[in-house]
Amino acid sequence: MAAVEPIRVWHLLTHTAGLTYGFDHAHAVDELYRATGFEWDLPPGLDVAGCCEVWARLPLLFQPGAEWNYSVATDVLGRLVEVVAGLPLDDVLAERVSGPGHDRDQLLGR
Repeated sequence: MAAVEPIRVWHLLTHTAGLTYGFDHAHAVDELYRATGFEWDLPPGLDVAGCCEVWARLPLLFQPGAEWNYSVATDVLGRLVEVVAGLPLDDVLAERVSGPGHDRDQLLGR
């Protein structure tokens, strides 16, 4: 199914983007994920950027915002963070969340 509206960050955060997992075995779209190598892990040789390119070519399970389904949305969010930050996700997390100089209590407002 082609999206009539774009997938928005909110859809990714709430698992309402129309994406799925190959291991669900519940819908025909899940089978397409498995057929492209996405059942339990990423296919060999693909990083998250490459995975997002493949997922973008697969049909959606439903229109963004119409339903809820756990999915690769969290992976897509990670890639979005990489693109916006211009850094690999590991570096973004170390630099801006968990690395030296980031006091957990300060981050939590304590």
